[in-house]
Amino acid sequence: MVQRIALLVAGLVLLGMTLELIRREVIVRYLHLLPDGFSASTTTTICLVQRGYEVEFVPITAHKRAGRSTVRPLRDGLNTIWLMVRLILLFNPQRFFLPPARCTA
Repeated sequence: MVQRIALLVAGLVLLGMTLELIRREVIVRYLHLLPDGFSASTTTTICLVQRGYEVEFVPITAHKRAGRSTVRPLRDGLNTIWLMVRLILLFNPQRFFLPPARCTA
């Protein structure tokens, strides 16, 4: 569900595991938007794409995770959706408000 909303709202396909290399002078501008917990990679990806930075996805190989996951699918999924909505409203509010306005005209 989060994937579908990300694709619909931001035109993004979110990957489950990411390793991001971002120039310091670029990411410093957006540090105040990063959440305290999960979704830092989602936030940075949306910020950079919405601001027109080139984002390149390079496949990596990673070892299987050791230990137990602390992710709660329902709670963390809803928090991620809410985060994406807030970021899109911040960077591109027309994406939400103009389509409904066209339908009523």
